[in-house]
Formats: sequence, C-alpha cells, structure tokens
Amino acid sequence: MDQSKFVKTVSRHLECTKAKKREICRDILSDIEVAAQSGSTWSEVEARMGDPVEMAAEFNENMTEAQRQQARRERKRRTIVMAVGIPLAVIVIIIGIVWFRLPRTQEFGSSGLYSTAMMEQQI
Repeated sequence: MDQSKFVKTVSRHLECTKAKKREICRDILSDIEVAAQSGSTWSEVEARMGDPVEMAAEFNENMTEAQRQQARRERKRRTIVMAVGIPLAVIVIIIGIVWFRLPRTQEFGSSGLYSTAMMEQQI
C-alpha cells in the first residue's frame, strides 16, 4: 500500500468532522515526510505506523464525545442534503428539458416573417 492509500484508509475510518480528518491526515503525512527525510523507507514507516484501520481506531478512542456528536450531526446533515438535493436537481433538469422541448406559440405576424395582410392576399 502506498502513502496516499494508507492516509485515505485512515481518513475513511475516522469518526470525526472533515476538518479534524484533514488535520489528522496532514499530521500523518508530515510524520511520513519527516521519516523519509531521516532516511527511512516507506515500508519501514508503514511497518512502524501499523495497520491504518487500527491507527484510525486509536484516533477514534481519543476523540471526545462532543467531537463524535459533531461528526454524527455533520454526517446526518450531509445525508439529508444528498437525499433532498439529488432528487430536486433531477426534477429541475427534467422540468428544464420538458420546458425547452415544448412548442412555443406566438401571435400570428409577431415573428416578422409573415404578416396578416400577406397571408390574406394568398387566400
């Protein structure tokens, strides 16, 4: 597993807000960079850090209950927005397609191509 996949796996298993996830991921990447600068290979760093799921579980254990509740509210809010937003967007798109495909009616002679007098002459 490469570095980015490792960090993404940790992030996916974290039970916190997006902001906290970004902070933790930045810290992990910083630790990896420091280890690489000191001459460690990625496989050595990965072995020292351990399993990414277990690492995330350790971070989760250290979260306060308030942080967990905030993460749950954020997840719930995101779910509601998706559940309402996607169907609403689909409905708007369908209405737009139907609206633009409907024929438009105009008063005869308003387009400038034909006039009432010209048509009366031809009849």
